[in-house]
Amino acid sequence: MSGLNYTTTQDSIEAYIAQEFPGYDVYDNDVIDDDAIVKMGNKVKPYIVLNWGGLNPSATGGSFAGARHDEYYSTVDVCVVAPTSKQSRTALNIILDKLIGWAPTDSTPLSISSAMDIIGMPDYDGKPVVYFATQRLKYNLNTTSIGTAIVP
Repeated sequence: MSGLNYTTTQDSIEAYIAQEFPGYDVYDNDVIDDDAIVKMGNKVKPYIVLNWGGLNPSATGGSFAGARHDEYYSTVDVCVVAPTSKQSRTALNIILDKLIGWAPTDSTPLSISSAMDIIGMPDYDGKPVVYFATQRLKYNLNTTSIGTAIVP
């Protein structure tokens, strides 16, 4: 690794998901424009949202050479939005099956970081209209040559 650039790793995760699941729209952090979401009748077509975590110090990757040479980790929350709870859970399970153990660019393989959450979002009448199934994944960065100088 020449320099610390976790955006490259994030881009590789997003590209991999888009490649492996071409039937889903993939959004980066937020869905800004509700009109961009594809509707099937009065139902939302399932889609994926990736929420990126920041850079965190790894508990095991400290270096005597200084913080610039430490190992770090980051996270990504993979969220599937669908019209039913079962659709969102099933789609997320299929996506996780492809992601867990896969190693993005300049990273260790992805692993589970926290429990899965399923949330129903109600409309103005209090009836659920979409469901979010989300799972946080973790990956380590700056893992090669810990403690040696990073060449710019």
